[in-house]
Amino acid sequence: MRVFYGPLAQTAGSLRLGRTTRRYPRRPIATQLQPGLLDDEMGQGKCLACHLCESACPTGCLYIEEEPAQVQVREKRLRVVEIDLARCLFCGQCVDSCPEGAIALVARNRLGSGLRWNMVRGESVNS
Repeated sequence: MRVFYGPLAQTAGSLRLGRTTRRYPRRPIATQLQPGLLDDEMGQGKCLACHLCESACPTGCLYIEEEPAQVQVREKRLRVVEIDLARCLFCGQCVDSCPEGAIALVARNRLGSGLRWNMVRGESVNS
């Protein structure tokens, strides 16, 4: 005859053997893919401030401000770039829409903040 031990009996047996629940994941995840701007070989930003990534974003988490470029090759250049990571879905549509390949999903530290304005990653580009 087989004896049925209920869930309470199984729990008591596990406590007696010293089994504990492990935290998941065992190792903390150190990085996450987040959108970021890339530079070319000369150290200049690749972005032409065409606003295609801004319009492709489903949540509107990108904000781009431009100014007239001083170099004759470009019409305009970036002045301010802000990426609101609290609103970002990390879908990669901004990456796909960029004709110059100026934005990519790069590995960065994990997200986490108690304050909303700490989730906005912004740069003032003065080069």
